Amino acid sequence: MKQNAPKIITTTMIAVTVLWAIAILLFYIAALDEVWGLLAFVLIVPYFAPLLIGILAILGCVRSLLSEKETGELRRLSVFSTVTTTVFGVLSLTALFLHMCRGLDVYSDTNPLGMLYADGVLTRMTFAFAALTILSALIGGLARLLIRKFGTEARPRLPKIVRTAAILFLSVITVCVLFIPYPAGSYNDGGSKIYEAVFYDIVDWNRTQHFDGTPFHEDGQRMRVYFFPENCYDYDMRWNLRH
Repeated sequence: MKQNAPKIITTTMIAVTVLWAIAILLFYIAALDEVWGLLAFVLIVPYFAPLLIGILAILGCVRSLLSEKETGELRRLSVFSTVTTTVFGVLSLTALFLHMCRGLDVYSDTNPLGMLYADGVLTRMTFAFAALTILSALIGGLARLLIRKFGTEARPRLPKIVRTAAILFLSVITVCVLFIPYPAGSYNDGGSKIYEAVFYDIVDWNRTQHFDGTPFHEDGQRMRVYFFPENCYDYDMRWNLRH
């Protein structure tokens, strides 16, 4: 049974992919008569892609654990790739689940995930984790392929170099994706700027006017960091939280 388990899991992964594709197709057919049918199809495919990616990542981890064990650098690389792919896959499913709960009005009005910006934050987290899941699997697979193809006795150091390069590359990309903020616009209050990352938002407060354009002076303004779930708060709650 243990020998056949990897094949069973592989079949399950194929079945899950086929069922996912059928579900998307049925949704599209059901929406054909609606004006928004094509738009819904364009949006629904990428939106539910993290669901498929997360499930495949977890199943792939189980298959890797049950498959024949590798040795040396291949084993170390396989463990790293499997663990990172699974962790990112689980995180993408978790973020998607939280987003679905928001759509079902599970959160109260006082819960951060029930606030104004929660949709954007959870969407950002879901797609970031899904992208890292795919990237981790691709880097691990490519690195193992290079080691098997070129790792001969004449190149004894190549496997270690490839493994180290793969780990460093994925680590750098992960840090960049999850923690480096990017400009995301500004509030209509005279100049407060917003910077977003996956786990937090930064607001460089510079309130010089009300939203209707009436000028005013505000003391004690400075750059503030709002970690998840505080980055789900709206304008007034963000200001009151740090001032």
